Amino acid sequence: MTDDALITSFNNGDQGAFSQLVDRYKLDIFNYMFTRTSDRELSSDLSQDVFVRIYQNAKRYQAKGKFRAWLFQIARNIYIDAVRKRNKASIVSIEEKNLYEIEDTSEIPSHRYELKEMSDLVSAVLAELPDEQRTAFELCQFHGLRYSEIASIMHCPVGTVKSRIHSALSKVRDAFVENEIL
Repeated sequence: MTDDALITSFNNGDQGAFSQLVDRYKLDIFNYMFTRTSDRELSSDLSQDVFVRIYQNAKRYQAKGKFRAWLFQIARNIYIDAVRKRNKASIVSIEEKNLYEIEDTSEIPSHRYELKEMSDLVSAVLAELPDEQRTAFELCQFHGLRYSEIASIMHCPVGTVKSRIHSALSKVRDAFVENEIL
């Protein structure tokens, strides 16, 4: 069933439809939160808050095929609320964990080292990006959202999303060239 069909079914009283939506997106939302907080417990709590908010506001959703964008918009708002509640500029600590690991399918030690080096470099570059660029980049590259969905989530024009992603990619590419990886 599509996301819209599930939310409509849930709004008509089918609790199982909501469970299917949670199962479908719980890992994506957890990963989204974890890339910002580097804290498994906090990410789990914030993810739970996202689904509670979806549950409470499901009647407000208008089935237009944009459930995923609506879901990530709620996730982003909950993250921002958490940051505000803690009175911190950011609760991100990417330096503690490498959140952008490149999958290692190589058995050759030198390849493993190169992949680790690339992952570390991407993590370092993304940690230095402004939040708007990092968020747009992550939603596109790691969560597969379209530019229009990201624009809706971030409340900005599609052109701004394209610019932010392009800037982030340029910084990653420049770091690779500077470190002689490309």
